[in-house]
Amino acid sequence: MITLFYVLRAEALTELVTALTNANRIAEAVSLLAEAWQQAQTRDELLSLFAVATGLIGAYPGIEAGFVQAFAWVEEAMRRGA
Repeated sequence: MITLFYVLRAEALTELVTALTNANRIAEAVSLLAEAWQQAQTRDELLSLFAVATGLIGAYPGIEAGFVQAFAWVEEAMRRGA
């Protein structure tokens, strides 16, 4: 179940990623998002954070493959308990 904390965190990250993207600081936006994914504690949290990537995916076609791979990697790490 996605909690209010996850929703608020995702909203804040969306604002930051959007601001960085608008400033053409794409690498920083991707790095921020990747760090948030790596810190995710649950699958629900990961899913709420994955929604943040949609703005980058829409703005930069071709980047989605990397996000899908990153999502799979984080989910597998969580499954293993790493």
